[in-house]
Amino acid sequence: MLRAILRGLTVASLSTAAMFAASYTFTDILPANSSDTTVAGLNNAGTLTGWYCPAGGGCPVAYTDSNGAFTTLLPNGSIGDYGGGLNNVGNAVGQYVYYSGNTQIYTGYEYSGGSFATISDPNGSGTGVWGINDSGAMVGSYYNGTQDLGFLDNNGVFTNISDPNSGTYGTEAFGINNNGEIVGTYYDASNNPNGFSELNGVYTTIDVPGALFTEVYGINNLGQIVGGYQGNTGFHGFVDNGGIFTTIDDPGSNGYSYLRGINDSGELVGEYENSSNKEIAFTATPNATPEPGTLLLMTGAALLIAAFRRIS
Repeated sequence: MLRAILRGLTVASLSTAAMFAASYTFTDILPANSSDTTVAGLNNAGTLTGWYCPAGGGCPVAYTDSNGAFTTLLPNGSIGDYGGGLNNVGNAVGQYVYYSGNTQIYTGYEYSGGSFATISDPNGSGTGVWGINDSGAMVGSYYNGTQDLGFLDNNGVFTNISDPNSGTYGTEAFGINNNGEIVGTYYDASNNPNGFSELNGVYTTIDVPGALFTEVYGINNLGQIVGGYQGNTGFHGFVDNGGIFTTIDDPGSNGYSYLRGINDSGELVGEYENSSNKEIAFTATPNATPEPGTLLLMTGAALLIAAFRRIS
């Protein structure tokens, strides 16, 4: 029985250490000749996607970054585009802008195998696609003439995503995992942003305790959620792990730091503003340091081992 308890404690300790990090290594993401950069998502291989502003103008331009190798994503006819998320298959999504006559049109895209496919919600205009899971289900938002609405595009079948607490500004969907859980942001009756998750038609509000407002942008397959909030000391990134909120800020931040995505290894992406008010994308890679809870489990295991030795 004691050996079984010890095995259970050891497994629990390893599992906890794998899921949580006490500290992170932060790395700036700066495409060549860029002024401001944002990273919107990443997959389990560590490939990133987002957008940047070229130093000479022409903002925004979407990109993918695979271990420092940057690829520009720009559909034919586009005058600019925003990178959204990408899945573990390598498909990336976002929004691009083009002219129809003298009118600027905003529409979504999926980038797969070097080709772009246009994604446009049939119920409105201004589509943006911001998240995609490994089965190809996509989420985003569009304008219906009155407000923004989120959507789920499941193999060409569009379903509205609208938090029941949303007011006139509506709802935007930003992330979806392989379980079909959708996350995003809605604006309440006072037009303040609040985070939400949706699964099987059930909506749950996600607000950082004590925050003035909360925005949610990403979710991984473990159900860990990331976003940003405004507090009394500025704008901060956060991780929501089963209702336990942890603030994560890039150490170079001037008081603005947001998180946009998280993969299944707990690696984080986001952006911050430096002392020159330049917006810089970053990754935050977990360091292999046990949390206090893990240390407690390990200490408990050590004490039990010592007791077992004394009585055996």
